[in-house]
Amino acid sequence: MHKKIFRHLSFVFRLFLYLLHKFIIMKEAGFVYILTNPSFKEDWVKIGKSSVSVEQRVKKLDNTAVPLPFEIYATMKTSKFNEAEKLIHNFISMFTNLRIRDNREFFNVKPEKALEIFKQVAKVIDDAEIEETYKLSMFGSNEETD
Repeated sequence: MHKKIFRHLSFVFRLFLYLLHKFIIMKEAGFVYILTNPSFKEDWVKIGKSSVSVEQRVKKLDNTAVPLPFEIYATMKTSKFNEAEKLIHNFISMFTNLRIRDNREFFNVKPEKALEIFKQVAKVIDDAEIEETYKLSMFGSNEETD
């Protein structure tokens, strides 16, 4: 009888450790991104999330549905990318009517404004790292030149 209880407790404990490791300790980082597209209006952005690199996501989005490939404006790397994306979408939707369609990740907002929202959300997410990719393409580094 004691052996059965011990085996059962041992199994439950191992399951608990596995779940703790999988969903809390080792939660993989993902990305929230701001994408622009030269074929879209100047103040339209796509704000989405990805569990793979944003470069891979952009390649996947480059299909017959869009005439030109998306360009990465900025990314936020965080293990809480699902929550971060939701916060950003909700923030924009709550205070504006700038979402182009309710069931899409496209917003009628300038990329600079979307980046400001990114930065505000990053302040409340402990592991958020923002990369302003547009600066890399414009200046060759993270620092603006005079």
